[in-house]
Amino acid sequence: RPAAAARAAAAADAVRERLAALEGQPGLARWSSSRVRTGTRQRWQDGREIDPMHYVEQDFSARWTDSAALGAFVGELAAHEDVAVQWVSWGLLPETYRRVEQDVAQAAIEAAVSRATAYARAIGRTRVVPEQIADLGLLEEQARPQAKALRGAAFAMAAPPMDAGGGVEVDLSPAPQTVSASVEARFLAS
Repeated sequence: RPAAAARAAAAADAVRERLAALEGQPGLARWSSSRVRTGTRQRWQDGREIDPMHYVEQDFSARWTDSAALGAFVGELAAHEDVAVQWVSWGLLPETYRRVEQDVAQAAIEAAVSRATAYARAIGRTRVVPEQIADLGLLEEQARPQAKALRGAAFAMAAPPMDAGGGVEVDLSPAPQTVSASVEARFLAS
């Protein structure tokens, strides 16, 4: 067990030192290290018990703003025998999400106005005035034939292609991120 703890401590120190060195540089938004797990797994071979395997694991979490920087970092980690990358998840930064969500909400409202205008013209009306506009499900139920729920456009955000450069090349392709907005609108046509 002491040998496993020493190897894990050395690996964790290497990751921590590298993340600390990257802190404040473009690409790495923030990082943290959290829980440590230790244990022993009994191993078996051909029906008989063999030497147990002792393990020590420490979790690190890092938020990256650049897929190339992330790919380069993962490439560095891949060269370390005692380090494993368990998963990479993709998401928008909160400020990016808010900006894109506002753009998508505006597009949903524009689509609702356009659709209402088309309906009004189809019945010989020329003027459309918004009476109520809200997020889907927030308008009170009223029996009006012109009330329609309209779905806004979804925008996918993806980072540009990356070039990890140097070390082990790790190809990380960001998953598309979808932001959508739905609006419910009521219009008066005259």
